[in-house]
Amino acid sequence: MTQREARILFTKGLTELVQWANQQPGCEVAYGRDYDESDPKELRHRKGSLHYLGLANDLALYLNGVYQKQTEAYEFMGVKWEAMHPDYRWGGRFKKADGNHFSIAFGGRA
Repeated sequence: MTQREARILFTKGLTELVQWANQQPGCEVAYGRDYDESDPKELRHRKGSLHYLGLANDLALYLNGVYQKQTEAYEFMGVKWEAMHPDYRWGGRFKKADGNHFSIAFGGRA
């Protein structure tokens, strides 16, 4: 799969996931996570990362209006995401869990 093909597949899938999640009772989901703007390290991703390549995105989940930081809160979305395509990866399964991370496997990375 080319990077272009992966980006299109990822974008279509992520859009579907966000629309689905926003239909769940008490859920509101936005692209990007809530950043601590006082920490400049949080405002960018490493050059060459899947985020940088347009193949990963962090999502902000609000349950009943409260921003969720815990990986467990994102699990229902992660399960749905992984079921949508065999190349979709959820950060909640990473060795260092990153619950708000959603990506597509590309070039041996997720």
